[in-house]
Amino acid sequence: MNILAEVQKIALPDETQLNAGANAALRMAQSFTITSAEEFELAAGELKAIKAKKDALTEKRMTITRPMDAAKAAVMDLFRGPIAALEKAENLFKSAMLTFQSEQERIAAEARRRAEEEAAAERRRLEEEARRVREAAEAEQRRLAAEEAERVRLATAERQRLEDEAAAARAAGNAAAAAAAEAAAAQQREADAAAAAQAEQAAATAQQNAALEVSAIEQVSAVVVAVPPAAAPAKVAGISTAKTVDFEVTDLFALVKHIAANPALINLVRADEVKLRAYVRSLGMSTNLPGVKVGEKKTLRAA
Repeated sequence: MNILAEVQKIALPDETQLNAGANAALRMAQSFTITSAEEFELAAGELKAIKAKKDALTEKRMTITRPMDAAKAAVMDLFRGPIAALEKAENLFKSAMLTFQSEQERIAAEARRRAEEEAAAERRRLEEEARRVREAAEAEQRRLAAEEAERVRLATAERQRLEDEAAAARAAGNAAAAAAAEAAAAQQREADAAAAAQAEQAAATAQQNAALEVSAIEQVSAVVVAVPPAAAPAKVAGISTAKTVDFEVTDLFALVKHIAANPALINLVRADEVKLRAYVRSLGMSTNLPGVKVGEKKTLRAA
C-alpha cells in the first residue's frame, strides 16, 4: 500500500485567486463605518458572506491537508512500532547500566567508609601510644628526680658527718685526723657535683628521647589517610553518564505556604489557566478568587 499516493494527487490552488477575494473583503471592512441601523444590517450581511467565504476556503484547505495528515499519521504508525521497540530496548540497557554504576558507586563508597574508619582507628591507636610514651617519660622524670633527691639527702648527711668529724678532731688537737676528715669531705663534695651533673644529663637525655619518640609517632599519625581499594570505573567509548539535579513535589501545600511566606519565589509556580477557566465558567460572575479579575467578554458570531 502506497501511503503517499493521495498526497501525490494534490493540486494547489492559485495563490493570486485566493488572495484577491480575501483582500477585497479586507479593504471593504477597513473602509466600512456603521452610523445607522441600515449600515449595521449591511455589515451583518457582509459578515455572513465573509464567514461563508472563510468556511469555503477552510474546507478547500482541508481537502489538501486531510490527505497530508492521513499520510503523516500512516507514516507515524509505520515507524511507531519499531521506534517504540528500540526505545524500550534503549531504556532497558540504560536502566541496567545505571543500576550497575550505582552498585559500583555504593561499593566504592563502602570501601571509602571502611578505609576512613581504619585510618581513624590507626590515628587513635597512635595518639594513645604517644600518650603512653608521654606518661612513661613523665613517670621516669619523677623517678629520676626522687632518686636524685635521695642521693642529695644522703650525700648532704655524709658531708655533714665528715665536716663534724673534722671539727671534732681540730677541737681535740688531732690535726692529722682533722685533715683526713676535711679531705674526705672535699672528695664528697666533688663526688656530689659529678653525680648531680650525671643525674641532670640522664634526665635531659630521657626527656629528649621521649620527645623524639612522641614526635615520630605524631608525624606518622598525621600522614595516616584513608586509602580505599582502587577500582577502575567502567568506561566505554561513546557512552557517558550525566548527573543532573532533579526534584519531586511531595507536599504541594507546604510548597505554596513557603512561597506565600517568601514572595520572591512566586515565579516558581503559575496558575493552571485551563482548570481556572473551567472553575470561573462554572461560577460565572459570582466567582470570588483573590488575585483573579473576572469580567464578561462579548463575541459576535455569524451563522
